[in-house]
Amino acid sequence: ALQQEVANLKQSRSDLVGQIDGLKGEMDTTTTTLRDELAQKSNKIAELEASMSSEKAAGNKLRSQLRETNLRLKDVTAERERGARTLEKELSMATEEVSRLQEANERLEEHATALQR
Repeated sequence: ALQQEVANLKQSRSDLVGQIDGLKGEMDTTTTTLRDELAQKSNKIAELEASMSSEKAAGNKLRSQLRETNLRLKDVTAERERGARTLEKELSMATEEVSRLQEANERLEEHATALQR
């Protein structure tokens, strides 16, 4: 009976060792799978961060170009406004000259009419 008990305990021990080995194998497989998944997720995060960085750089470049374009637009607008004011002054002076010449012409015509009488 004692020998049977010892045999049973040895068998139980052997079964437990087999179960432990099986669990160790499962743990190793699970650990490897989880490490692989973690590596993939880390790579995906790195890709997303690189993409975000690239998009941020592109956004900064576009904002810079927009600022430069706005500055050029302000310069061009100011230059055109100065040109328009100059043209308005020249037009005003020409209008005054035409008016003065018309008045002088009217006086000459009046004078010529008076001389013809």
